[in-house]
Amino acid sequence: MAKNTARRGATLENRAKAQLEAAGYSVMRSAASAGPLDLLAWGEDGCRGIQVKSGGTIWKNVTESRSRVKSALRPVARPENMSYELWVWYERKWLKYNLVGDEWTDFND
Repeated sequence: MAKNTARRGATLENRAKAQLEAAGYSVMRSAASAGPLDLLAWGEDGCRGIQVKSGGTIWKNVTESRSRVKSALRPVARPENMSYELWVWYERKWLKYNLVGDEWTDFND
């Protein structure tokens, strides 16, 4: 039986959205997004553009996957106070990465 990846993606995006809202951010979700950002969050600390991924088979090669996301984000104009982030749901927790310059850094809480 085929998995409904769109529904799984929406569930994870809504889970991330709820966590950001609980932390005081206003959040806009890009439903059925095929673009580089699934969530746009803003608050007192600035703006956060977030791509949400499931930790399924795509994350067997994390380096390649981060490279694909980085390539998708490259053409998107980014204000100075905005972070680009990748949140991966893996083993019932978020693995969070921040794109700083041209490198990914971990910022898991």
